[in-house]
Amino acid sequence: EERVRVELGKLVERGIGGIVVNFGIDGYLESEEGWKRFVMGLEIAVELNLRIWLYDEDGFPSGFAGGLVLRDHPELEAKGIKRLKIENPRIPLSIAPPEPEALIYAVFGIGEDGKRIKLPVKKLSPEVSLTSGSYKLLEVYFIAPLRAGTHVGSPWTTCQNYINVLDKRAINRFISVTHLKYFKKIPGHLWKHIEAIFTDEPSLMAHYMVDTDEPLYPVMPWCEEVEDVFFKNNGCLVEERIYSLFEGQSPEDKRTRRHFWETVSELYERSFSQISDVCSSIDIDLTGHLFCEDRIYMNAITEGNPINLLRHFQRPGIDILTSDPKVVVNYFIFALKMVLSAALFGGRKGLMTEVSE
Repeated sequence: EERVRVELGKLVERGIGGIVVNFGIDGYLESEEGWKRFVMGLEIAVELNLRIWLYDEDGFPSGFAGGLVLRDHPELEAKGIKRLKIENPRIPLSIAPPEPEALIYAVFGIGEDGKRIKLPVKKLSPEVSLTSGSYKLLEVYFIAPLRAGTHVGSPWTTCQNYINVLDKRAINRFISVTHLKYFKKIPGHLWKHIEAIFTDEPSLMAHYMVDTDEPLYPVMPWCEEVEDVFFKNNGCLVEERIYSLFEGQSPEDKRTRRHFWETVSELYERSFSQISDVCSSIDIDLTGHLFCEDRIYMNAITEGNPINLLRHFQRPGIDILTSDPKVVVNYFIFALKMVLSAALFGGRKGLMTEVSE
């Protein structure tokens, strides 16, 4: 207790006005001794008149919660639909997805005439067999966890698998093991001193950004509900137009991709908004920021529609990584305008800026 008092006192002496803090002891969110120490630290911070925000993660990025969300619930892991091409296949042929834990979604054969034919295979099978036919190319679409080559495969993250942010069950479980656990364990008299919960760069994870020796396949974000919502909004099945998700420049190809990403954005916003709703119910602000918000191209592939997500923050934010004014103006100005737009769009009271050197 004395050490915590001394160290927090040093912050106050140096002009620091507040802390962003999380449960930082072994046994993340489950150790009773850890909770005693954590609450003790909050009590001292209040005595020192430090403003307090909570950080919603054991490490980075938000959603993993030290593995608690996916523990005993592997079905909540982030998934993507991927494509494998097999040229000049020799039939009969047995096909298994090239990644572990993957399931085949659909197989198409392309004949010498260039026509694409959907082959009769059992959906979500670990392996399928083709006994007849002659094709110059097979397109195998399979659903697999998102790990190698993705954001969570990078050295600066703390997890090698991640939750599916499109799945409202995954976000709901994240809330139950994190936000609601804080609400239950922190005494009521301290809550009036806690202003916000900071969430840190959740994302779809369906993109590659890390060098790896493992083969990487074209990928789109996926969850079980994508098919239902896509059909409800567009009157056709994803599998009927799945080729257009990955390539093609015809008006129908472009329209299919746009409708697919509208579906992704709708599901992501629906699941993510649960966090904002819970924060509102316990009278604190949701703050933090998204991933790659500073690059307009990355906005869609990491977050779907970031404006719609950001308007669910009571204090939407941006991580600009520098305090050099020239760099801010030349590199981050788009992100700053976007976050300000989201705040105005949502009628929010302020912005959050994470600045580090």
